[in-house]
Amino acid sequence: ALLSPEQNDEIARRILQIVDDYSASDKLSLFYCMGNIFHLFARMLEYVPYHELNRAESYAHSKKAARLRRITEYIDTHYSSRITLAELAKSEGVTLSYLSHFIRDNLNMNFRDYVNNVRFEKALKYIADSSLPLVDVCLESGFSDVKYLKRMFKKRFGCTIKEYQESMSGKGAQA
Repeated sequence: ALLSPEQNDEIARRILQIVDDYSASDKLSLFYCMGNIFHLFARMLEYVPYHELNRAESYAHSKKAARLRRITEYIDTHYSSRITLAELAKSEGVTLSYLSHFIRDNLNMNFRDYVNNVRFEKALKYIADSSLPLVDVCLESGFSDVKYLKRMFKKRFGCTIKEYQESMSGKGAQA
């Protein structure tokens, strides 16, 4: 455990006090709220181990974050077309192996899984519009195969796309 039971209780009490102060109607309570937030941060700095980055570490972290942002933005922008790890590695000026490990280490999944997750999330938005044919959903979301999308959908949700659409339309009617 990161915090002792006493430290955990103190943090929980402070958070509840912040919520209470924030929800109070008088203006003075907002100052108490801000004070409690500062106090919470002070306790977190006291209780939770941390490491201040030196200039070199900060620069390395910024470079890594920028690379990750470029990669995810590229995938988010080009999900509907063919995307390869090789073309991304070339554009980043790194080896295929390095980029593969970089993505796995920073996204906790491999490149293909990340691309498929982005495509799947886009497909879900199109599936919600039941008037769009499944072939068009596949094309718009970057899947080249309707069967693959159906298999992936069944694996994730435990139901067919049609059953999902029916359950979503039933929820909309109940609301």
